[in-house]
Amino acid sequence: MNWTVHAGTDVGCVREQNEDAYLVDDGLGLAVIADGMGGHACGEVASNMAVTLFRDGIEYARGTLDAYDSSADRNATAVRAVLRDAMRRCCRAVYEEAQRDPGKSGMGTTCSALVVTGGTAFVAHVGDSRVYRIRDQRIVQVTRDHSLLEQLVAEGQLTAAEAKSQAYACYRSALARAIGVEQDVEVDVIAVEALPGDVFLLASDGLTRYLHEEEIAAEIVDDEEHIDRRLIDIANARGGADNVTVIVVQLAPTAREATGPIKLDDTVRALRRSAIFRALSYADILHILSVARTSVLAEGVVALSSDHTDGSVYAVLSGSVRVDIDGLPSTVLGPGEPFGEFSLAHGGGHGRIVAAEHSRVMQLVREDLVEIARKSPEVGDRLLATMSRAS
Repeated sequence: MNWTVHAGTDVGCVREQNEDAYLVDDGLGLAVIADGMGGHACGEVASNMAVTLFRDGIEYARGTLDAYDSSADRNATAVRAVLRDAMRRCCRAVYEEAQRDPGKSGMGTTCSALVVTGGTAFVAHVGDSRVYRIRDQRIVQVTRDHSLLEQLVAEGQLTAAEAKSQAYACYRSALARAIGVEQDVEVDVIAVEALPGDVFLLASDGLTRYLHEEEIAAEIVDDEEHIDRRLIDIANARGGADNVTVIVVQLAPTAREATGPIKLDDTVRALRRSAIFRALSYADILHILSVARTSVLAEGVVALSSDHTDGSVYAVLSGSVRVDIDGLPSTVLGPGEPFGEFSLAHGGGHGRIVAAEHSRVMQLVREDLVEIARKSPEVGDRLLATMSRAS
């Protein structure tokens, strides 16, 4: 995937120094942003270490990215592991530097990175900087803020309205996760399909505290060429209380990619036809797709058999599958329709589910469901409740 990047950073109107950092590597398809904290130049040290070391980690594992880009049988799990490991190494390095030099004690940083390869946008994320995707003037926040308030809302201890109220204003910058504060950190890694014409925005909270999502999308559509400076100027005009950094990535196809991958919006629409996924938001489904396994099945390939069940929940993303009981066709399931052990439980005979045509199928294993519930209790609760009703 080819891309055009517009990026910039500014100290803002209040701070004396800029503790944000960013890095773009066109050869790696990498953009990364960090918002340092610690004061007395320590935040600047942490953020610059993070973006540089993350880039080094991706370069070291470049073979994995190249294999994903060139292979028909793509292993997204391997790429996710590369991004997760690179971010964790950044965390360890920043932490060890703070331990080595007492003058840097307590320094840390957010870090959000985008890697585009093989028609997929991989995002690694720690903190409250954000990554958005804009498609057809619709903007979606890909990342979830690792802020204290966001965590309290997710746990049900605060409502979203309470978290935005003035009573909790002093906690808005408090982070639940950051690079370098502890020796290790939990990293969110998200994979979404990337299409020509998509725009990805990486931004520090110096921008997002002043501009709503809809404003950002409108500005990018109206002024693509100078969008980085335009967004920074708006944030400064509205107060500029923090450093502000933006990276705007605009995607275009290579000749090999001209036919394009299956559209993510089509996948989301298919899932939302299902009773299991209908109650979930667009962002919720993106989160689920980033965790789930996806398989491509040729016609006649068995997706599931009553002889080998593992409690997974499946859904058809494209094409169709056929439920056979004792060798006889029972029903055909199309895009968005779920299946699993419950599909084979009727009649008590031997059953199997077979691809009726070339199809794409999503699989959520038990561990995936636990991970979703742990990272996002609200999404997990809604998913489990609708699964219970549907089955």
